[in-house]
Amino acid sequence: MSCGRQIEYRFSAYHGAKAKNMINKIELATNQIFSTLAEHIQMIGKGFYGEVFLATIPTPPYKVALKLFAERKYAELQRLEQSHIASLSVVPMPKILGEYFDDEADIFALAMEYVEGKNLGYTDVSTLRRRDDLAEEIVDMVVRLHAVQRKTFGYLGGRQYDTWQGFYKDLCHQMHANIKEYSNKGLLSKDRLALLDFSLAHFDEIFAEEVNAGSLIHGDLNNENIIISTDEHIAGLIDPMGVMYGDREIELFQLECSNGGDMQLLERYFSRVKPSKNFEIKNAFYKSWAETNHYSRIEKPQDDNLDNFLQSLENYTKILR
Repeated sequence: MSCGRQIEYRFSAYHGAKAKNMINKIELATNQIFSTLAEHIQMIGKGFYGEVFLATIPTPPYKVALKLFAERKYAELQRLEQSHIASLSVVPMPKILGEYFDDEADIFALAMEYVEGKNLGYTDVSTLRRRDDLAEEIVDMVVRLHAVQRKTFGYLGGRQYDTWQGFYKDLCHQMHANIKEYSNKGLLSKDRLALLDFSLAHFDEIFAEEVNAGSLIHGDLNNENIIISTDEHIAGLIDPMGVMYGDREIELFQLECSNGGDMQLLERYFSRVKPSKNFEIKNAFYKSWAETNHYSRIEKPQDDNLDNFLQSLENYTKILR
């Protein structure tokens, strides 16, 4: 189907028949969504849920980001979450331009606005001319996002709860089932599972302070999901995952991930928004449970990175023993 068009991959992720199959999927999706074939295809991202390609087409909008998902459910979830945030116009979230799902051909594709720029998470922030101004711009964006609120709590499109504690405790029990199975496979040490068990047993104490309203949560709010322009402004916030209305502090640990700590994003955030009484131990709980659950889902063995998250939880839970 390429007919002499240029097909380029930034990563050598596919070769031979596998590469040809991927190209055919991209071209079929592009043709179904835009009624034209791509003139240029370049892989620009790869993750657990799928791959992202920059497709250049001969008709407007000329450049699109085409994401191919591993499973239909992941595509449908991102469609729901990204469309919701984009519709609110409070952050620069790219709009979804179209979709193509074909269960028989195993194609689950979303076409999105392509955001020109570079990934902040992979940028040496010491080289940025506007580092401090950009950091304030990021914090402004996060504050605007969290200012979108509801009276109820829960995942977008899921059951809604009257209290944050009710929703999050149920979620923790769901995560615990996954994590226990993960540990039983020998991928997480028993002492680390015991640490999570202990923290869950003290849930009501850790989360005693009421959360008055559910804030809009991006779910993966780190610098690797921020695209910046050549003049060092935010060009786009991408890839929401696990969008919910909940405690705004559930995703604040992400501000210290990647190179966010170098930009002092968390400190800047709390210069605008007052932290909760138990923020330090809540933050350790949130990041330890989120990261361990992620590891369990992809069956990645416990490593130094996960240990660092869990060590922070152990440090703070000492006061409960």
